[in-house]
Amino acid sequence: MKNLILVTLLLATTFTYSQTFNGVAISGKQKSVVDSFKARGFKFIDSSENIVIMKGEITGKSFELYIFTTPKSKQVCKVAGYFDEINSWYALEADYNSIVNILTEKYNKPDNKYAFFIKPYYKGDGYELQGLGVDKVNYASYWFNKDNLNIAVSISKFKMIKVDYENSALMEVNAKEKAELANKVF
Repeated sequence: MKNLILVTLLLATTFTYSQTFNGVAISGKQKSVVDSFKARGFKFIDSSENIVIMKGEITGKSFELYIFTTPKSKQVCKVAGYFDEINSWYALEADYNSIVNILTEKYNKPDNKYAFFIKPYYKGDGYELQGLGVDKVNYASYWFNKDNLNIAVSISKFKMIKVDYENSALMEVNAKEKAELANKVF
């Protein structure tokens, strides 16, 4: 089993070298990735066993970054984060669309894209942010398996744009390592 994980990690590292978020590879050891973000101006905020939280700027806007690692091998498998809260629906939607357009240019059309309101809310009613706060608004775009990368952009109920980048191969390693740890407990 250890050999399988080692081979998987070796293959994942080989296939994932070029997959980046803000110029930082979404693979490698946690310390190396954190140091790379520090070199780009991000500041350490907090950490727990498998997550490091940092704060910095992306495209000139404040961004809170979460770096997720596999539980045993401590390989970075995902980065996610939030831009600051925006208190105008139209500004929030414009920022969301801007990010989606940038990713569409790079990876083509999203594999899945949602932009809708659930009754009684609708776009243009003046209550868009209220609807967002009660999970009656769904704006999200997803790109799957783009060179071993899964990407999601969404508008969160907290009036923030959320961005997720997952290394597909290392997310599989993450699931296997979690299962192995759970099997040892139970």
